[in-house]
Amino acid sequence: MQSRSDARIYVSTFLLAFSTLLFEIALTRIFSVLTWHHFTPMIVSIALLGFGVAGSYLTLRNKPGSDRLTSAFIAKNAFFFGFSTVFSLLLITRIHFEPLAITKDWTQLLSLFSYYVLLTIPFFFAGLALGGIIFLYQTDISRVYFSDLVGASIGSLVSVWAIPGLGVTNLVFLVGLLGGCAGLILDSFEKGFRNVKNWLKVSFLGLCLAGGLYFDPYLVHVPSSKPLFYGANPWKTDNDIVLSRWSVVGRIDITRPIRRPLSAFGGEVSSLIRAVQWEHIFIYQDGQAPTGILKTDGDLSKMPFLANYLQAAPYALKKNPKVLVIGIGGGIDGLIALAHGAREVVGVDINRFITDAVTERYARYAGRIFNRPDVKIIVAEGRNFLSRTKDCYDVIQLSGVDTFTALASGAYALTETYLYTTEAIKDYWNHLTEEGVLSFSRWYFKPPRETLRLAAMMVQAMEEMGVTEPSRHIVIVNGASWAETLLKKTPYSAEELAAVRSWARDNRFDLMYDPDVIRNSEFDAVIRSPLRQREEFYRRYSYNVRPASDDRPFFFDYYKWKHLFRKERGEYGFAAIRMPLSLWTLVLSLIQILLLAVFGILYPQLKLKEALTAKRGKLAVICYFGALGLGFIFIEIALIQKLMVFLGGPTYSFSITLFSILLFSGVGSYFTRRVKAAPKKLFIALPLLLVPLSLGVSLALSLAIPHWLGFSLPFRAVLAILVLAPLAFVMGMPFPSGIQLLSRYEPGLVPWAWATNSFLTVFGSIFCIFLSMMLGFQVVFIIAGVIYALGFLVVHPLVRRAG
Repeated sequence: MQSRSDARIYVSTFLLAFSTLLFEIALTRIFSVLTWHHFTPMIVSIALLGFGVAGSYLTLRNKPGSDRLTSAFIAKNAFFFGFSTVFSLLLITRIHFEPLAITKDWTQLLSLFSYYVLLTIPFFFAGLALGGIIFLYQTDISRVYFSDLVGASIGSLVSVWAIPGLGVTNLVFLVGLLGGCAGLILDSFEKGFRNVKNWLKVSFLGLCLAGGLYFDPYLVHVPSSKPLFYGANPWKTDNDIVLSRWSVVGRIDITRPIRRPLSAFGGEVSSLIRAVQWEHIFIYQDGQAPTGILKTDGDLSKMPFLANYLQAAPYALKKNPKVLVIGIGGGIDGLIALAHGAREVVGVDINRFITDAVTERYARYAGRIFNRPDVKIIVAEGRNFLSRTKDCYDVIQLSGVDTFTALASGAYALTETYLYTTEAIKDYWNHLTEEGVLSFSRWYFKPPRETLRLAAMMVQAMEEMGVTEPSRHIVIVNGASWAETLLKKTPYSAEELAAVRSWARDNRFDLMYDPDVIRNSEFDAVIRSPLRQREEFYRRYSYNVRPASDDRPFFFDYYKWKHLFRKERGEYGFAAIRMPLSLWTLVLSLIQILLLAVFGILYPQLKLKEALTAKRGKLAVICYFGALGLGFIFIEIALIQKLMVFLGGPTYSFSITLFSILLFSGVGSYFTRRVKAAPKKLFIALPLLLVPLSLGVSLALSLAIPHWLGFSLPFRAVLAILVLAPLAFVMGMPFPSGIQLLSRYEPGLVPWAWATNSFLTVFGSIFCIFLSMMLGFQVVFIIAGVIYALGFLVVHPLVRRAG
């Protein structure tokens, strides 16, 4: 164990943490393409599995009395980390895994297991290098941990620009370059180029640099269950895809022009026009969620079929409206609005690459419709845009808005969305004109799920706003597999209902819910019933259709645990949403966590049983460092969620929140070396600061966010950072303080403590999903404060014995 580190250690620690986080984020994007987005939470688990196994190995390697951990060992593993990132990327892109066949074909489990093994290897080597530094320089843990956290924080911020600027595959090669550089910095390089190994190392770095400059958009394939595979498959016809770009939202693939029957793009076409052939350009996000651009010369009178789309239902009520389209994509909803005489169309989409395709690259192909003065295209998250505008609209339309892509962190990517919550309905309502109409296009399934849950949210939102007869404000028009839910701010008049019925009949659609027609249906049971009866209906219904909220934003999670073992018969929707894939993901993740517990906690304890038998405080070490990992990840995920709408979507929320927490936690870690108080006083002061601060920040954000939404994004980002800074500062102090305490009590337990912290962090990343789905993120925030308090309470006797 070294008494003091030098600048090389800080720089290499920074580079390792920086590149490890970039690699983790890059893998979430890759996994969202290789598999379905449900599987991306496993990336966090895989990363911490590698770190946990590394902690176990370090604990075994450095049994009491041995001295096998050296700076050369750390340098070697830093270089192996860089090499294995590239190696694992090249191999996993050659494994074909079909997630939807996992319950039928056992070989798919083997493919999934291969992913685990190959992706764990780089994190294992990174864990050996970082864990080795923490053990070897534990007396200087404050500055080492500071370098670690600051490197990770800068990595989270840089990812926002690195992914779209470089591409994910390029980024992985550059991560390999950074890992190799960290190894060279740690290596003395005394023999220079007289040593063959040094030549090989430098040659590898050169290959990484070259690979980072080469872009192969098809290196990462999509499974056969995704629309891109059977809609436009570049591995069968290379000229189908003409442009492929990575973004933090998802990979964008644009096809060549294809003449085919009309596509609905988040809705449905009437049977009257299904035989019409038209030229399209398709746009896919992560190989799914297809949108597209219809070819036009700008004269919409040549496209009479636009009147026969299901999405045209609101225009049976509104003439010459001012329209807001959230998730405009390739622009079909904008075309429908303009064809019905809209005087102004505002289109909002979160993906800049798609809006640029419509307004720039393919503007001529689209007849420059979206470059007209009466059309505005805005890059923003829908809820965030509404929070910053005071304009009201005659029609607000959301047609099949779901990217089916994963949050960059991968922490809780189970199709969480803030466009389909009770609070979102209230936001839309407040931005409608007095006679305005809110229009949703969603799958309705048999038996009903999405559209039924949407109706439940509308009823609850109206009741909370004091609307007396919610049942008079809703009409649902359905086609063969989709439904258009029309929420009107004032009750429907007899004339308006007659107009909707006539339009539906003329276009061969039906009315699934009509305020004047009572049916014995699920929709009538939800829309017409009082709260108590609705609650009984939710409890007994086959699927979970309770209203989603901002605190529990899992609109698409309508499966119950019984569906894991009992297949429900149903129709319509993508194959990925006709099975409980998210629940299977959680189960598989828990199995992985059990493996981590065995290898990261139990196995080292059994191996070191004799050496540690006489040592008191083992349980306190496990509980304390485990509580730090669990509390930290709970607060991190809860804050990312809380700031989602405020910061303009998951990308900015993840990067800014994680940057703030890691950076100021690093500053807090550095500050611990200057604290002159006795350990006993420090361990009393920390929980008295941490617990109130965690609850205070949550309350402060709840009160302040509504008043700050009108500011620009940079100003909102600064405000968020300032609010998070005090809490993050204190969150950075317990871990180095615990390591300093352990270095006095039993230095050999440091790797074990680190493995425990990693284990509970990965457990927390998955368990947080369970809690948030059942109780909400706000409760998760409170639980995190309690966990921190219990951790300090358990370690207090150890503090007294250590003096």
